[in-house]
Amino acid sequence: MRFPFSKFFLIPAFAAATAFVSQPAQAKTVDIPFNFSAFGHEYPAGTYIIEEGMANNVVTLHLKDGAQSFMTVLEPGDPNSGDHRVVVRFVSTANGHALDWIQFGDKVSPRFASRAARESEERSAGGE
Repeated sequence: MRFPFSKFFLIPAFAAATAFVSQPAQAKTVDIPFNFSAFGHEYPAGTYIIEEGMANNVVTLHLKDGAQSFMTVLEPGDPNSGDHRVVVRFVSTANGHALDWIQFGDKVSPRFASRAARESEERSAGGE
C-alpha cells in the first residue's frame, strides 16, 4: 500500500498559509484633544482610530466620526524592545500642533514635522 506523503505535507502548509493571510488588522483608539496639521492638511481634535494594515507596514489614522484620514508607511523599530504601545507624537508650531511621528508597537513612521521644519529652514536659508 502506498502512503500519500505529498497530501500529508500539503495540509499543514495550507493551514499555515491560511492563518497568515487571515490575520485581522490591529486597531487602537486615541483621543487627540487639539487640532493639528499633518502632510499639509488640518485635522480637528477628536477620537481617532489608528489601524495597522494587513501587510503590517502601513498605518491609517482616521477620525472616528468623520471623513478625515491619512495613511503612512511604518519602518522597523527596535525588535527587541517588546514595546506594544501606540504613540502619536506632536510638536508645537507657530500655528498650533503638527504630527511628528506614530509608533505602532515595535514599528515607527518617519518623522514628519521635523522633516518639514528642516526643509522650511533650508528653503529660508537658501533664499537669503
